[in-house]
Amino acid sequence: MNRFEVEHAKFLESQMRQASGMRLEALKKHGAGEKKLLEILFSIFKSFDNFILEYEIVTSTGVRNYIDAFYVPLGIAFEAEGFVVHAEKITRDRFDSERNKVRSRQ
Repeated sequence: MNRFEVEHAKFLESQMRQASGMRLEALKKHGAGEKKLLEILFSIFKSFDNFILEYEIVTSTGVRNYIDAFYVPLGIAFEAEGFVVHAEKITRDRFDSERNKVRSRQ
């Protein structure tokens, strides 16, 4: 295992221990797209310090949603935009909700 693999496994486990409810459900669905996103972020930031996975936000329409990764010091959200999850297998309303999530501010 390379350093990213080791750190990713520890980080995901730590985030799951701290989570409950909908956030925990979202973390359990953590897939290849989210992992690739974290691999890119890890190559830039060199650690997962100050990141929160499946960070809860409330969109401008009042809907609770979860951002794949949130970097606390800069208030920046990162979202893996996989086609299947964000377009192919969702309803038009869900598609609109996903686009609204991307445009929301915390």
